[in-house]
Amino acid sequence: MILTFFKGLLREFWLLVKDPRGIFMFLVAPLLMNIVVCGAFQNGIVNHIPLAAVEMSSSAKTRELIRAFDESDRFDVTLVLQDLDEAKQKMEEGEVYGIIVIPADYTRSLQLDSRQRCLSASIVRITLSATVRLFPSCRS
Repeated sequence: MILTFFKGLLREFWLLVKDPRGIFMFLVAPLLMNIVVCGAFQNGIVNHIPLAAVEMSSSAKTRELIRAFDESDRFDVTLVLQDLDEAKQKMEEGEVYGIIVIPADYTRSLQLDSRQRCLSASIVRITLSATVRLFPSCRS
């Protein structure tokens, strides 16, 4: 049984060596992909991502939240808007890479300690998307 396994393994290896596409797919392509990925992320952490904040209602707490995002090393809040469609347009134009949406009842939710609504910021760049959780204890 083990002899049959090694015969099959040897046969597959021989077919791989004879096929130039096989050599490329199993040896060259992974090596090139590692070089590209390591080169793209050589600086490690992405900082100063430009964001737009959409304030559905203006209050001291919403301004405090926006200021907290802006003061972090990761994000720069470049626009504070009242309209979500305008923020989406700015993201499509490439002026910002993400949108923070602060709902109208954000302050009231904080006061009531409501955990049904969790504030999320969607950071979208081309096809990559991630969600930043501001309240980790919230359930989605």
